[in-house]
Amino acid sequence: MRGAVDPWHHRPMPLSRTLGSITVTALVDGEGPFFQPREQAFPGATAEHWRAADARDPGAVTPDGRRWLPFRWVVDGEARLAPAVRLLPTPGHTPGHQSVPVAAGDERLLVTGDLLVHAVQLVDPELAYAHEMDPATARTSRTTLLRALPGTTTLSTPHLSAAFAPLRAG
Repeated sequence: MRGAVDPWHHRPMPLSRTLGSITVTALVDGEGPFFQPREQAFPGATAEHWRAADARDPGAVTPDGRRWLPFRWVVDGEARLAPAVRLLPTPGHTPGHQSVPVAAGDERLLVTGDLLVHAVQLVDPELAYAHEMDPATARTSRTTLLRALPGTTTLSTPHLSAAFAPLRAG
């Protein structure tokens, strides 16, 4: 997998999901984006959610939406960022949650973001997580994606016991 993607020169940078208070803290430094000058591949459904009149997270955005300006590359649906890198919608945890499949030769890596928040969901992907915005949609995203994994795929997820865990499909 090494050499398939250069993380320091890859544009745009995929974001698996954004939660208002986390996004502002992690991605805004003063008045500009923390990751400047990168472009972030930002899920359009998430932007719509946080901009909606009924989204009341006080840390999410300013009333005029200025906090979202760093996101210059909005993605709706599946997209290819580079020959080896795709964005795949996996909504449920947040409206626009996306996973990032990476393929180089016979090697497969899946960056799951918050698609999997506990190892038990590998055994039973139908188990919901208390903080999913739409548990039924998250369940469908998990079960569909895990069933479709080819051969041996390495999972990269922040919530399992190891940052990179090999998973054999089937």
